[in-house]
Amino acid sequence: MSVEFAAFVKQVRLAKGVSGRELSRRIGMNGTYIGQLEKGYIKNIPVSVAKRILEELDVKNEEDVLMKFGIIDKSDRLMLLFDQEEVERKRLLDLIKNDLENMPFEQVNAIYTLFNQYRNLLMDLYRLHEISKYTQRNNPINSLKDYLEFLLQKHEENNMHKTE
Repeated sequence: MSVEFAAFVKQVRLAKGVSGRELSRRIGMNGTYIGQLEKGYIKNIPVSVAKRILEELDVKNEEDVLMKFGIIDKSDRLMLLFDQEEVERKRLLDLIKNDLENMPFEQVNAIYTLFNQYRNLLMDLYRLHEISKYTQRNNPINSLKDYLEFLLQKHEENNMHKTE
């Protein structure tokens, strides 16, 4: 690992106002990891960790930066491009796992049921969400949420009338 990479990380981190401990936490490492890196105690940083650091600091062209500092070579760059989807998949699974662990049972059960029984519907909702990012139209999911609230309210009103 080059000393120049550590200096680059420190420069970008300070410019963005992120503490070493915070950056260490964001990349899932010990709180002193970035400090040790910047002081030169960490000689061989794993490519995956260097990449996560650059992602967290919102550095563009990560592979070019990793090549510039000698962390990867051209053949590694090709492997990284192929591995990016798997890395992102693992990151998302970790985020989902953390979210699920902090949810009450009722929410976890609802997610499990919806995921298993309505997987195609969830994929359609996701596609609508993605499409709405790139169009000037209102997000159609908001209309669906309003409609669901309306249906739930009607259902509750009907149940109240039946119990009277």
